[in-house]
Amino acid sequence: MRKHCAFLLLLFLSYSLFAQDRILQQKVSVDFRNITMYDALMQIERKAGFYFSYDNQFIKNQKKISFTASDAPVKEILDRLLDKEYYYIINNNKIVIRKKETEYLTVQGQFFDNTDQKPVEYVTVYEPNLKIGTMSNDQGISPLKCLPAAILNSSPTACRTTIPALPLREEAIPR
Repeated sequence: MRKHCAFLLLLFLSYSLFAQDRILQQKVSVDFRNITMYDALMQIERKAGFYFSYDNQFIKNQKKISFTASDAPVKEILDRLLDKEYYYIINNNKIVIRKKETEYLTVQGQFFDNTDQKPVEYVTVYEPNLKIGTMSNDQGISPLKCLPAAILNSSPTACRTTIPALPLREEAIPR
């Protein structure tokens, strides 16, 4: 019984991979002349007979596209059309397009008062070359998110900090 289930599962996975490959290897001819990415995807849908799924917010407002392809695999056209900003996966008879998330590194530090070594809360940290900043929390911890390449090109001495003024103590004033 287990052998039959394993065989059926393997057969199903093989068929699924074959179907995905079939969609991407399907050949179409396109002529994109100063059109939006949305219009280009609609043209591919009409010619290839499958659908795209995507977030309109990212696709509709993209720059204009111009290129042609004759009898080219859909994969080749999509790779050229979507550039490095997007990626796609195949789900049933649909190609799902997603915007790539930017990868950030987090640089974290903590600020202490020199006199009593207690954390200093709400310190502003700003890196002027990268034009990024953050504020420490109530424990003096300040995470700063930035692109990996930015960290390599930045100098720790370039960071500027602003320490908030200490609150005045309320004391009874004799009359």
